[in-house]
Amino acid sequence: MSYENAIFGGLFDLGPKGRMLPDLATGYKYVNGGKTVQVFLRHGVRFSDGTRLTSSVVKWNWIRDLNSSSSSKPILESAQKGIPAVTTSGPYQVNITFDYVNAAFIDELQGGDILNYMVSESAFHKMGKVAFGLKPVGAGPFVVVNDVPGNELILKRNPHYFMKGLPYLNKLTFKVVASDEAALEALQAGSGQAYEGLSTPQLLSAFKSRFQVTAEPSTSPYDIQLNTAIPAFNSIKARQGIYYASNCKLIS
Repeated sequence: MSYENAIFGGLFDLGPKGRMLPDLATGYKYVNGGKTVQVFLRHGVRFSDGTRLTSSVVKWNWIRDLNSSSSSKPILESAQKGIPAVTTSGPYQVNITFDYVNAAFIDELQGGDILNYMVSESAFHKMGKVAFGLKPVGAGPFVVVNDVPGNELILKRNPHYFMKGLPYLNKLTFKVVASDEAALEALQAGSGQAYEGLSTPQLLSAFKSRFQVTAEPSTSPYDIQLNTAIPAFNSIKARQGIYYASNCKLIS
């Protein structure tokens, strides 16, 4: 989400043609037969409250996310050990270990998984969960000024942002609109400068007639996962029946 990137930044970002771009992290490495992912953090990054982004803070973020009761929690549970093990190796390396090879982990981060966004551990404990939820503290290019849930989010430039000279804007405001039609009317009235997430194809020509429109490929594939540990899908024949019935290519 745009506002999440603006406030929190991300360990990695999704670039053109699906390329991985470093952000708060500079790179990663698979070890331990592919079961452990090492993530290397950028040196000198600070949250907007001035505290440092270190491996221990990332570890706290990840463990908190993995143990969350929220419906948006990351689904990365290991088959045998519960949540994956998170450890640190010095101040700038964090490791996550599964009991299986999770080849998609880094790609999932780029796609906007909650584990990609870092919050200030110090600010969270100081402010408390409720207050922090309204004015979260991240390491992104902007800082929350005011948040009216369901209405408006106002951000200002983060003076501690690690990329010197950025962001270019001093202020950024997100407004909630009820529909694509309402967004079009707001842009036409001059009360907004950009809109993302158009989902009404019939309005595309109306947007194009007045504004620059950019088409972006989807980054949110959906799938149905079958529990192969219990009947009926512990049988290869049952799985094949689903694959063939849905005209999918069988992957063993």
